[in-house]
Amino acid sequence: MNAMAMQSSVVPMNGFQSTPTVPLSRLIEFAIQRTYHELSVLADLLPRKTDMERKIEIVSFASRTRQLFVRLLALVKWAGSASKVDKCATIVQFLDRQSDLFVETADIMAKMSRETLVSARLPSFQLPSAVEVLTLGTYSRLPTVIRDRIVPSDPITASDRKATLLRLNHIIQQRLVSTALPSQMKNLKVESGRVVFHVEHEFELSLTLMGDIPSLPWRVLNVKILVEDKETGGGKDLVHALQIMFLQHLVQSRLTDNSRPLIDVYNLLHSFCLSLQLEVLQTQAIRLCHERLDDFIRIDEYSPGNRLILSYWREHNREEKGYKLCVQIDSAQPSRPLQVIHFPELETKDTVQTCDAIKSDYFSIEKILIQTTYERAKQKLIQLKKEFDDKSVGLSVLSGSPSVLQVSFLQPCMTSERLLISVDTLTGSFLTHIPQFEECPIVDDIQNVINKNTAKVIALLRQLRIWLTCQRCRKTVESLPVHVVESLPFPTAYSHPFLAIKSQKLYYRFGKHYNNCLVTVFGENEVQSEIEIDYYLLYVSQTSSTSVESSVQFDVDLPKPYLQITKALKLDISNILRQSFSSEDNMFYVDLPKPYLQITKALKLDISNILRQSFSSEDSCDRNGKRKICSNNEVKKMARNETTGYYIPDLAHVVSFCEEKLAYSSLSHELQKRSICHQILQDSDGYTHFIDIVKLSQCLPQTSAEYWDKLQADTLSSTIRLHGKGSKVWNVVLAFCNPPLQTLAAKEHGSRRVLNLPYEYASGSQTHLNKMVDELLNDWSAIARLYDVIKTFAANLQNNNQLNTLFDIKSFSLWNQ
Repeated sequence: MNAMAMQSSVVPMNGFQSTPTVPLSRLIEFAIQRTYHELSVLADLLPRKTDMERKIEIVSFASRTRQLFVRLLALVKWAGSASKVDKCATIVQFLDRQSDLFVETADIMAKMSRETLVSARLPSFQLPSAVEVLTLGTYSRLPTVIRDRIVPSDPITASDRKATLLRLNHIIQQRLVSTALPSQMKNLKVESGRVVFHVEHEFELSLTLMGDIPSLPWRVLNVKILVEDKETGGGKDLVHALQIMFLQHLVQSRLTDNSRPLIDVYNLLHSFCLSLQLEVLQTQAIRLCHERLDDFIRIDEYSPGNRLILSYWREHNREEKGYKLCVQIDSAQPSRPLQVIHFPELETKDTVQTCDAIKSDYFSIEKILIQTTYERAKQKLIQLKKEFDDKSVGLSVLSGSPSVLQVSFLQPCMTSERLLISVDTLTGSFLTHIPQFEECPIVDDIQNVINKNTAKVIALLRQLRIWLTCQRCRKTVESLPVHVVESLPFPTAYSHPFLAIKSQKLYYRFGKHYNNCLVTVFGENEVQSEIEIDYYLLYVSQTSSTSVESSVQFDVDLPKPYLQITKALKLDISNILRQSFSSEDNMFYVDLPKPYLQITKALKLDISNILRQSFSSEDSCDRNGKRKICSNNEVKKMARNETTGYYIPDLAHVVSFCEEKLAYSSLSHELQKRSICHQILQDSDGYTHFIDIVKLSQCLPQTSAEYWDKLQADTLSSTIRLHGKGSKVWNVVLAFCNPPLQTLAAKEHGSRRVLNLPYEYASGSQTHLNKMVDELLNDWSAIARLYDVIKTFAANLQNNNQLNTLFDIKSFSLWNQ
């Protein structure tokens, strides 16, 4: 079935169009849509009718649909032979048309013979022309104008063309030498019989000469406008072809009968390009206002071909004239590029930088605004830096683009700890930021103050210096067993001389000594602008919840763990750092002998190798055991990575010192309760401490005093030391002399025996100290019993020589474990 026979109208050969047709596919589609529509309507209406009505409607729908598709089927069958019928009809129409043409031709010829040819006469015969044509086969008596106008002349040769263009180049160069030429059109090129003037970012002009006569004017070949809009232009030309054509005619008119033709042409094209550039800037400014910067910039004035004025930092425009940017054409010197004028004025160097943005390849009002705001921000930061330097706030450095003022309050100061002050290029407001501390509350206050009145910022900057020092203290003690809090739960009406100190404080609660607290009091040295830290050790105790009246009333009785200060000691940090003591408290201060020393050898340490964990300043080893040479830059970089700016070694040393001394002090108090004579001494290394037990108590009541005296005489020393870092233990070292038995073990052949007794440190609380001392006394009792047994056994061996031949003593220990 040829269904395509009805897809389009058939145009017969005689020129008449056949009857309009409809595509068969569209008829089938219409039939299907009509059937589907009736079926949808029927499905919606049938549920509301009776059973009989539904049946009638269904039968009626089936009958209509059947008739429709039967007709469609008949049409499809007929379409198979429709093409033949159509061809026959087309042939008949063509023959009818030809018949009409013959009849019409006969009628016209009859009319001509009766009316037109009655008065017609033949001219005299051209016998010479006929003879020439018949004999020579040509006719030479035609007018020469036909040959001149119709027959093209022979083209010149390549050599003639080259010589002509070369001669034309010489003529153009001679004319350029004798013609006044503007300085902006010095960039030219003469080739192929033309001169091309190129003015960067404005236009390109091509001229030529039609001869060597001096009075002949220049002829314009082409004018090309180089002004582009890369932001809103979309790569299209800004000037229409008709405008270019009009511009060429205008330039040509200026070149005719003019004493300074090239100067006038430059002024004309330059003025046109400047007006076009100003219009481009105005279009870009409108787009910026509508799309992104509507709330930040505004077009105050635009005069086509004159100037464009924009206002920015509108929040500051309430002050006098505000900040404005004017791009205008210099009326005094029209040959100059677009000029940028700032209100208020910028420095000369900054103004030159913003003017360079107009001369660049990327011509953009946004670029000019960015450059202007950068320079404005730089000037504001320079003024702020001068105020900070006059007030000796800290070391401030201005750097970067956009400019950022970096203020260092502490020395040394890490880069992440500096206060960074910048200017928001959209609003002109100061922005403050400390990279390491994103949520510093004082930074927001400083930002609000410097945007209003910088005279009030000094107090906040001092607070910030103290706050940064507090953060350094927190970082320093992160790995130490203390908990940092900003205040202690003192009662509301509680008073103490220590609390009368109004300076900033930071409290360090010891995890194993609940009744002690280390306090750092921060003060500022106004002369040197440095933070001075005083250290206090507080002895606190809990107060009764019923003895304190709360300022807030609750419906339910809540626990009130209030504290009170029983004792406050100011620590002598210089003595602590030297591992010495004062006479105020025996826990911290003990008079020690001061042995005088003499220098036997002085070695200069190579800090670079120490940081690399190597042995010399030249060689080091990698993981494979091969030698590796490290440069000085690498060494300095490694040293910087190893040293952190926020670490305060004095604080870490004092915390460790206090924790160790508090542990020894608690144990010393417990030993005093048990009447154990002892003293806290310092090791020869000047760093660690220990408890020297002078005499242990008698634990066995059934033994005599003479036995204890003998045991005490054989005991060389009894010391208690705190060992370990993470999990600490009390290590009791007992040294005995004159062992009663000789054993086979080589390590026991000496006259001195050492016994180590480890005890759990646990939390360091009083309960664990009681348990530890009890275990020590129990072990001492066991040692005393074993010592008595071994003494008795040794005496029996000496009295009876036969026992020595029966067995050998490999080893013995005085500890029952």
